[in-house]
This record gives sequence, C-alpha cells and structure tokens, in this order.
Amino acid sequence: MTPLAPGQQVEIRDAKNPKTIVAAGSITMTSRPPLPVTDIPQSELRAVRRAWVELSVRDERVRTASDAIERLTGGGPRLAVIAGPPGYGKRAAGIKAQWEVSQAE
Repeated sequence: MTPLAPGQQVEIRDAKNPKTIVAAGSITMTSRPPLPVTDIPQSELRAVRRAWVELSVRDERVRTASDAIERLTGGGPRLAVIAGPPGYGKRAAGIKAQWEVSQAE
C-alpha cells in the first residue's frame, strides 16, 4: 500500500467490518456510462430543511450532515461518504449536506 502524500488525510469513524479502498491520481469515466441523476422530491427537501433534528435521543449533537458539509466545502478532495445500516438517516443527511453546500455556493 502506498502511503498518503503530505497533506492528505483519511478519517474513518464507527466502522463495523470496514473495507477501505483509497485511489489517488487521475480517474476518468470515459469507458463507463454517466451516473444516473434522480431528482429529489420537494417533499423530502422540505422535510430536511424544516425538520432536521440536531440532537440524538441521548442529547448528543448529530454530526453526520455537518461532517459531510465540512468535507464538501473544505480543502482537498471534495468527497463525503455516508454509510450505515438501513433506517439511520443516511439519505436525509446527504440531502441536508447537499442543500447546505448548494446554498453556500
């Protein structure tokens, strides 16, 4: 495995049975079809904008969306991956992060 270049950082938290693949360098998708684009229903956008819950049931700050926002707006590669079991709000956190980033731009 090649070590990360100076200034590059990989952070993985709360992983269960993790498998991490890190690719660096030029990546092209010329031999692949474009990724599908699906509109987010307005009802989901409204729910995430108006009803985002900042605290967990343990009164701890929910950092999933804010962590993703930091990765999408910070220095370096702009990539955030939200992973976890079904029913834990991954889609909502992703929509929240995308919404906040789009409003900042």
